[in-house]
Amino acid sequence: MTGISLRPSPDDARRHLADIAEALSFVRDGQAPPASCVAMPRGFDRSLLKSQRFSVRTSNCLNAGGLFNGADQLLVKDLLILRNFGQLSLRNLLLVIEKYLTECIDNEDRVTKAALRPSPDDARRHLADIDEALAFIHDGQAPSASCVALPGGLDRSLLKSQQFDVRTSNCLTAAELFNGTDQLLVKDLLDLRNFGQTSLRNLLLVIEDYLTECIDSQDEVDPWTYTTAALSQLLVAASELHGAASVADLLAPDIARLASILGVHDKLRALDIDSVSIEYTRLSAVVLTESRRLYDILPPTHRTVLYHRILLSPPDTLAEVGNRLGVSRERVRQIHAKISRTLRIHFGTELNTISLVLKTQLGTIVRERDVDFRIDSLIADDGTPGAAIARHVLKSSLRYSQTVNGVCLDESACLIVEQLKQAAPGFAEDGIIDQAGLKTILPDSEWERHWALLLRCCAFYDVSGFLALRDTERARTKAALLSIGTPATREEIAELCGLDPAKVGSYLSSFPNVVRADKSRWGLSEWIDDEYEGIEAEIIQRIEEGGGVTTTNRLFKELPAKFGISATSVSAYLQRPKFLLDDNGHVTLTETGG
Repeated sequence: MTGISLRPSPDDARRHLADIAEALSFVRDGQAPPASCVAMPRGFDRSLLKSQRFSVRTSNCLNAGGLFNGADQLLVKDLLILRNFGQLSLRNLLLVIEKYLTECIDNEDRVTKAALRPSPDDARRHLADIDEALAFIHDGQAPSASCVALPGGLDRSLLKSQQFDVRTSNCLTAAELFNGTDQLLVKDLLDLRNFGQTSLRNLLLVIEDYLTECIDSQDEVDPWTYTTAALSQLLVAASELHGAASVADLLAPDIARLASILGVHDKLRALDIDSVSIEYTRLSAVVLTESRRLYDILPPTHRTVLYHRILLSPPDTLAEVGNRLGVSRERVRQIHAKISRTLRIHFGTELNTISLVLKTQLGTIVRERDVDFRIDSLIADDGTPGAAIARHVLKSSLRYSQTVNGVCLDESACLIVEQLKQAAPGFAEDGIIDQAGLKTILPDSEWERHWALLLRCCAFYDVSGFLALRDTERARTKAALLSIGTPATREEIAELCGLDPAKVGSYLSSFPNVVRADKSRWGLSEWIDDEYEGIEAEIIQRIEEGGGVTTTNRLFKELPAKFGISATSVSAYLQRPKFLLDDNGHVTLTETGG
């Protein structure tokens, strides 16, 4: 129970997210957050983060710095002075905190507040009432005096629990405007003492956020109605996300056997999901509808930033969009951050459900085309802004933080890739990587299923079927020899790797574990029982094996047969001063030769 009581409330979680919003906007743009950005919000109990899944380095740095305790505010510069804590760890920390706080918001007790909140339809109507004023606010302008600021029919007592600025809250309290349901215009509020444009902006944005949350709420229903709705939702989701066609497809094996015993299995098989849940909308359709509604209420400038900075790939720069709109880069960044925040909090449980199921199906690392195929199966790209937004938020909700060489990776997969890249040189010999050794870096055998995708992200090279750190002539020579698999000549190796035989010979001589099998062939030392070291050395070896003497018969028979050298060459070497040859064919070393 302690962990539950310590968890931030939804309002606190939103406040903490707002504190780190600036740093997150830089991270999502692929940039390093400025040193002055908030990285850990004030009032957030950091002991709650101990159970979160950080990368190993991030966790070790936070532990060493004692930062899993305390609730004071920490800036980016405070973290970057930690030993071994760099931009990758900062990115990992911010994204984990964002995910945790977002979960805190999503875990709000919707059932308890359902009776108090406006219905989704009423919330949409209230949003439409203040849409004109919000359009001015989002464009950075002062709303007209005749714009609606507090919609009629909205019980303003519900706003007491919202997080207003101190001045806004004090003004509304003093004027007793936290009571009543009548419509108030902008001019009515600006007549209040100390209530200016800043308070008006704060009020409208808080109401907008509150009503957006209410759209996902549900009216209280009796238990059976709720159960029926829940089962209908389950049926539709199972059909949409798992391909179930009938009710029988949802039964676990033991329940399916029980249904057969009871004689109802065939009846359940005949119950088509689309026919029994016809009144329940598919999850993807809800997301698409919400995307279209969101686009419809966006001001023109926000639509432009949305398209050129978020939906377009690759996105236009801040300067390009600023020039298009006639505003500064900073203003574009502010609008971009606002839209990104809206996209993160606007969509309700339908999007969360789809993303959780898809992420489980797709895994931690997956080909981008497989991700796009699954999204296509749910939301077709029909060229409309609504579909583009829906596809974007769905793909973003899967939390694949990087796409490398056509492969999508989440944070855990990115960490594995970095570890493999750092460890690879230690498992390489002559530029060729020992894959079996490199696999020992993986946390568990489950990751071996993704080995091919991990290697693609590491940007290693395939050289003659072997993994290489770089595509160099040296690596190509070694890979060609390994590919042949038996002792080979320079010419054979050169033909396979596309190099000059003389250059191949030079590389072969430099490899520590490559030796000559005979006069013309090379191979790994483990392939060869007796390395060829030259005629003179081979004669000396056999003299030493014979206790100081060998015979010409052995030499003329063994050396040509084993190393491909001629008997004439052996005879020529025996004439050298190093060797002593008697009339009986015995060969020894001279005193000088020994």
